[in-house]
Amino acid sequence: MGIRIRLFNACKETICHKFSPALIVQNRSLQQQNEQWQTTIPPMTMKDVHQTLNKWMGSRIGWFSRPRDRTHLLQYLPKSQDDLPLRSLKDSYAEAIIPLSSEPKLQNRYVTATGKLRMGRIIEDMDLFSVYVGLRHIKNPLQKKDIPTPYVIVTAAVDDIEYIYEKPDVTSDVKISGKVVSAGNSSMNVAVELAYMQNKQWVKMAKANFMMAARNSNLSGPAYVNKLKPDGPEEEKEMKDALETKRKKIEHDKYSLLVVPPSDEEQKLIHENFVKSVDMQDPTINKRILPSGHVWMEDTRLNTSIFPHPENRNHHNTVFGGYLMRLAMELAWMTAYIHSSQRPSLRYVSNISFRKPVKLNSFLKIMSQVIYTYDKYMQIAVFIELYEMATKQVLTTNSFHFTYEVPEPVAPVMPKTYHENIFFIEGRRQVLIFLKPGRLN
Repeated sequence: MGIRIRLFNACKETICHKFSPALIVQNRSLQQQNEQWQTTIPPMTMKDVHQTLNKWMGSRIGWFSRPRDRTHLLQYLPKSQDDLPLRSLKDSYAEAIIPLSSEPKLQNRYVTATGKLRMGRIIEDMDLFSVYVGLRHIKNPLQKKDIPTPYVIVTAAVDDIEYIYEKPDVTSDVKISGKVVSAGNSSMNVAVELAYMQNKQWVKMAKANFMMAARNSNLSGPAYVNKLKPDGPEEEKEMKDALETKRKKIEHDKYSLLVVPPSDEEQKLIHENFVKSVDMQDPTINKRILPSGHVWMEDTRLNTSIFPHPENRNHHNTVFGGYLMRLAMELAWMTAYIHSSQRPSLRYVSNISFRKPVKLNSFLKIMSQVIYTYDKYMQIAVFIELYEMATKQVLTTNSFHFTYEVPEPVAPVMPKTYHENIFFIEGRRQVLIFLKPGRLN
């Protein structure tokens, strides 16, 4: 895979916890835009990281029809969060390098047809990296040597992936860095940042928040994680900012269109859409007209179906969340490209939710649609549905919202139904959040 992780020498007192790797790392601020890369320690490759995660999880290499039973590991989990030592933000900090400049074979995996960085691959790495950071945060005194960790770290949600600069060429090295910035009883907020090398300087490219959930060894319930205690004013500020972001998200969710009706302003927009699409010379119930320069929202929809294979599985034998994010992102990109007839650039990702684990023997249907446009921006909603062969049930497992930008203004979309109008309003909300002044500073 070729991604390299730079870690600093471990304290002797931390080596005893084999599966809680409390390596001392240099504390770098996620707010620093440019950073000189310096290291005297041989870097690890992503293959080494995968092998380390396999070892921590006790995963077997190769194909097995049944995953290894991990029920016996439940005895090594703490009964209370107070049984775990406090951790600082720097304890989980790590950096990973994708050495594209020095490994040409790696470029094929990360390159687009225009020679730019393939962001779908990057988001897969960000997801796996967040799992790694989550495990680094956990320090469990009950952990025994030479046995797998009793923890399973899963992605619960991803929010606020902001792309600050244009994608670099695939010949530029990329760095992923991050740490746990807030922690609940069994949840962790991992702040992740992307940067690329330009003129021997790291230039910030994107930042994201991954909400990770800690589960017990057989996935039957949550598992306690270490509380956070900031070490110094800088960590106090980072943790405070993370908690404030979480509070705002909870407050925002109270006004979800699934919970409360649209505001007066939004209801006015819905009515305006209705009036625009009615023939005033013949205002019958079922007759709708498409305003000049518009496109019916339903005509922007793209669908695809996939059948995941074992190569797409994670350490607990379900479909890897990063793989699903890549599929959704790349279908959203195609949707935006077809609608605008221009090559779109991803600018913002919000509200990625993981509602249900996806088993390997499931059929998946991925649906993408333009739900709102504003000037040069398009809001794309993507949903993944799971078809369970045994029960014949169809369930929505994931939802995604992507904001794309193109060089020239795009045609507005026109909803036909109230259902589509609700999507229209939700898309408008997401674009307004993205365009909020000062957001990308």
